[in-house]
Amino acid sequence: MKNLHYLIVLFIILLVLTSCSSPRVEPSSTPTIATQTPTISATPEDQAEATFTPTATATETPTPSPTPTTPPPPEIQYVISTELDYASLTLTVAQFISIPNNSSTPLDEIMLIVPPNLYKDAFRLNSITWDNSQEVTDHNLRGSQLYIPLPEPLEPGMTKNILLYYELWLPPNNSSSEVGPTPFGYTTRQINLVDWYPFVPPYREGQGWMIREPWAYGEFFIYPAANFDVTITLKNLPQPMIIAASAPDSGEGETHRYLLEQGRNFVWSISPSYTMFEEQVNGTTIRGYVFLPDAIAGEQAFYATVNALQLYSELFGPYPHPMLTMVQADFDHGMEYQGLYFLNRGFFSSYDGTAGSYLIAIAAHETSHQWWYGLVANDQAREPWLDEALATYCEYIFYEYYYPERLVDFWWDIRVNPYQPAGWVNSTIYNTAGYRDYRDAIYLQGAIFLNDLRNLIGDDAFFAFLKDYASTFTNQIATGNDFFRILAGHTDADFTPLLTTYFER
Repeated sequence: MKNLHYLIVLFIILLVLTSCSSPRVEPSSTPTIATQTPTISATPEDQAEATFTPTATATETPTPSPTPTTPPPPEIQYVISTELDYASLTLTVAQFISIPNNSSTPLDEIMLIVPPNLYKDAFRLNSITWDNSQEVTDHNLRGSQLYIPLPEPLEPGMTKNILLYYELWLPPNNSSSEVGPTPFGYTTRQINLVDWYPFVPPYREGQGWMIREPWAYGEFFIYPAANFDVTITLKNLPQPMIIAASAPDSGEGETHRYLLEQGRNFVWSISPSYTMFEEQVNGTTIRGYVFLPDAIAGEQAFYATVNALQLYSELFGPYPHPMLTMVQADFDHGMEYQGLYFLNRGFFSSYDGTAGSYLIAIAAHETSHQWWYGLVANDQAREPWLDEALATYCEYIFYEYYYPERLVDFWWDIRVNPYQPAGWVNSTIYNTAGYRDYRDAIYLQGAIFLNDLRNLIGDDAFFAFLKDYASTFTNQIATGNDFFRILAGHTDADFTPLLTTYFER
């Protein structure tokens, strides 16, 4: 991590300022976190012999990108210290953000996205200061957007550091907000801290800050890659709690510390009721957290996650983080985040004991988001197909590889064809008539488009293209133009008829 010594010093300053400037109550007891966990084999008994081998090299190797001769630009850095009072469902947070100007023009303001402020009475900002302890008094928080004018322009190549102190009051999950269902908040069985802190949106040359308006369905946040140093303290626990997080816990005792480099976000979930599965794959720790009544189904979802990570690592490039976490959602939807995803509780209750179920298919889908969302990000509001169509088609690839004799037709017959999907693949979350139209156009039509593309250019070119696309835009935010530019380097086939069929010009 760049300027590690500098960040450590700033973190110490942050903690000092926290103790002096923001009220903190020391925990009265030390939380106990479960450490004894069963290790589960990652091979389901009914797994078919893998016969599908799409990893062959394309017949024409594209010209590699030139090796950079200058160091990469500095990254956004977050150092967050938080205390969760379990009894009152509140958090006290001190947050340091280092914000580089990687553009070629001076910046007159800094914009932050504050997702918790979309929930009524969930967020209270106590103070903002610059790193020289100068208080910011003329900031403006409206909806999820926090506008902070700079005392002087931030020149290209320079960095600005800010300190924020705030409190969170957790809402019930699926409570009323300006957005559709999200995991943020609590249920009787779990607390989920997702999109729980202010973050820096991307800044794109010639466009400014990439900020999208909230919507009732689909995702609309855009996350630049950043480094995270998060310290969590739990207070007033009625019983021992288990923390599921985006990264390994490197803390000691009552202090839980998580380091995540080049991630889109950091999320965590806690519960007294989790049963945990664990497996090591190529240096990555994979964990599954499920509620005990659903342990049998959860074990199979965990198998699917392990197998999907192995497959996608071979097809698209290595998984770059030390941990991947699957969490059973105590609500009826799922969601992907960096290093962690939630799996719909409804799929657990409807699991029929076979791999031909939504539980297994969506586990494969959400795992693939670690590449199509995590490794390669996109504008989820205006070009959601770049992650959702790819993730949906990855379900098919998963079945094609692990269950080639029995479940390939199942996937099309159950997942796609009954819905008779229609609509433009490149629809936005704003121009579809509702969730069903959004899903059919972007997820399902998107998967059909990718399958037609693969049939047109052949397996070798198709999988070489996806691996190149993932490598070229690692830790970046890709566009549809980027997608087709990389594709054109891997095939001489004319794919414009597919664009006419599936994409609105």
